[in-house]
Amino acid sequence: MDETDKKFMEFIEKLRGTETGNVVHTIPEVFGIQYKEVYITKWLAYLLRQKDFGWKILNALSGSDIVEENDIKNVYTEYVFKNGRRIDVLIDSKNFLIGIENKIWSGEQENQTSDYKESMENLAPNKECIGIYLHPEQNITKSVFFDNVTYTQLYNKLDEIDLLKYPNSFKKIMLEQFMLYIKECLYMKKGEFPKITENAILYANNIDLIQSAESEFNRVSADVIEWLKYRFENEGYIILNNPCENKEKYIQLAPKEDECKKKWEKIGFHFEILWSSSLVCDKELRIDVHLENNNIDTELQNRFKLDNGMARGDKNPLESESLAGGGFENKTKSEDTFNDILKLLNSERFQKWARIANS
Repeated sequence: MDETDKKFMEFIEKLRGTETGNVVHTIPEVFGIQYKEVYITKWLAYLLRQKDFGWKILNALSGSDIVEENDIKNVYTEYVFKNGRRIDVLIDSKNFLIGIENKIWSGEQENQTSDYKESMENLAPNKECIGIYLHPEQNITKSVFFDNVTYTQLYNKLDEIDLLKYPNSFKKIMLEQFMLYIKECLYMKKGEFPKITENAILYANNIDLIQSAESEFNRVSADVIEWLKYRFENEGYIILNNPCENKEKYIQLAPKEDECKKKWEKIGFHFEILWSSSLVCDKELRIDVHLENNNIDTELQNRFKLDNGMARGDKNPLESESLAGGGFENKTKSEDTFNDILKLLNSERFQKWARIANS
């Protein structure tokens, strides 16, 4: 173990033994997810789906009364556009299509919101398309193509809603807790000096080491993806997305053969390999069959024997299997994991769906 590795392990041990220095006030803090965009986005989407006050939250986000009660038809999370981009929240309402990109501490990826805006306009040419780039005031990243809304602005608008008129219920508690979470974790308290936690000091003292480790991790992750591309192409598959560039935790696969690939892309069909934290170190992967088509017509429903026209993505895949004990930490594990994935993809369980997609 070299000197850099030793210092990094010392840092990790310090981090494990460090208290946050904060009194826990909110539900996300209990689970340590107060800055995890995926979970906070799902929470926001849940509130937007509530018929009692979801429309008021949407008006608070937009800054004007764009919807009335019962105007909201559907609220999607991780909506997949035809170009493969996934927007955090997409709301289909009576007269508007509204997209929300939630950026707590991250920034916009290259051409992200411009691609979203174009995709929304193609999806709903007869509706006004509104994009909302939601972020804490402390996160200074801005979007040119979406309206920039801070969590401070959102909280101030939500605070105007008279919650006393709503009966006590789980959804009301979830809204109250969401507002408390914004106030405690994301609200910009101007003029008040922030509390400097032990973890923040620990990070500041080790920032060079952390950034060096992150750069090395990103390089290794990209190398693993390139290795997988090479191996899959030799087996007749092609990777459709760029997980490293787009910070995606999944790989989408289609046949290398052009005619089949076009058939799969046309209907949004593909195999998908998913992981939770890091492709390099995750001990458990999930292999899915997806039909990520948000406009499944009757013909497709009949072909795939579906009960309804809902997309079959990571929440309800056509087929799914977990692979435990794998990973890509070294050459031997990588070979074993790849062979396990390939065996599953070529199994009858998965190939029966491929035959339907090819028909």
